[in-house]
Amino acid sequence: MVQAPGEFAQDEVTQIHAAAPTHEELAGRPLGEILVALDLVEADDIGAALDAQREGDEDRIGEILIGLKRLDSEQLSRALAIQMEMPFVESIDIDNIPDGLIQKVPISFAKQRNVLPLLELGDSVMAALEDPVDTDALDDLALLLGVRLSPVVALPS
Repeated sequence: MVQAPGEFAQDEVTQIHAAAPTHEELAGRPLGEILVALDLVEADDIGAALDAQREGDEDRIGEILIGLKRLDSEQLSRALAIQMEMPFVESIDIDNIPDGLIQKVPISFAKQRNVLPLLELGDSVMAALEDPVDTDALDDLALLLGVRLSPVVALPS
């Protein structure tokens, strides 16, 4: 069968789709691997970040890549959400957060820990956090509210 320029045969399309891993397949993998699989950075960028990590004070590869201008904070947040198997929230409308939840969390705590309760879900609370690796922030918020949390990742702001 003759193909028009720019067209792929069915077996080539299948191979292309098979090569792109799903978020479920990426969950729990190293951050560098996720970033490369999502075509956010090149493998060489990860190598440079790992070298910088060994030589410097910064121990988090995502922050190093942001400092090297290879990644932005939204891309990092999305990749961390995939890694940690958490939903990612595009934006938060503060006006939609129930007053009862807002009153339970001191503003200084929310700002310092970069966490924010969003919504009561039965016996749990959906909470947004900037850094899904910061389990201490989630634990502290859960203790403060006295409920189980359903975390989501949100952009820093």
